[in-house]
Amino acid sequence: MSRTLRKVESTFCATEVDGELVMIHVDTGKFFSMKGVSLDIWQKLDRIDDLDLICAELQHEYGISPEECSNSVSSFADQLVAAGFASES
Repeated sequence: MSRTLRKVESTFCATEVDGELVMIHVDTGKFFSMKGVSLDIWQKLDRIDDLDLICAELQHEYGISPEECSNSVSSFADQLVAAGFASES
């Protein structure tokens, strides 16, 4: 994968409600919500920007294959970038 991702903190406001993170883009007003694995990935971005390292942790925590993890994390990263909540560095 060899991608790095960083949150773009200035583009969103977020709050956690019943184990789900709800975010709103401050410029577009679009909502985005996360729970489960997507929320785990989002929280890991606070301390890890390398998607390969995030994937390694997820494989250990969830017992998933490297290929499945890579595909899922990459797809989620693409969604975050497209929504403006994260940028590749």
